[in-house]
Amino acid sequence: MKTRRKSKATSHAEPDQDESQVAEEGISYHFEVPGDIDLDALQNMLPDTSLSSPSPESIVSLYRLLLAQVDEADAIQREVEEARAEAEKKDIDLDQALRDRESQTQDLERSLDTLQSELREVKQERDQLGVWWFH
Repeated sequence: MKTRRKSKATSHAEPDQDESQVAEEGISYHFEVPGDIDLDALQNMLPDTSLSSPSPESIVSLYRLLLAQVDEADAIQREVEEARAEAEKKDIDLDQALRDRESQTQDLERSLDTLQSELREVKQERDQLGVWWFH
């Protein structure tokens, strides 16, 4: 068992040449990008990034870009919801104003009918008085 511990301690103390080379040069991953991904659009978003072999910094940049896009989408969603709420409030206010105007119009029409009726009565009384006056 001591041998096993000794080999673990040795492997931690002395990294092999590949690990030290990766640490000096930086890590990069190589993979094939699927055909359904628009590489031109991605390259426009991340112009200094190799898309087929991204570095950790590139991946972090992509994560940041993704989070910024999510934040922007959330902000836009809030703005849309606020605009919808404002439009709905305006619609309700306009509907109430229309109902108020219709009510006022009906009141004025009733007043007009009443006044026209009173005018007819006054004219009839005048005509009756005029006939009576001359007889």
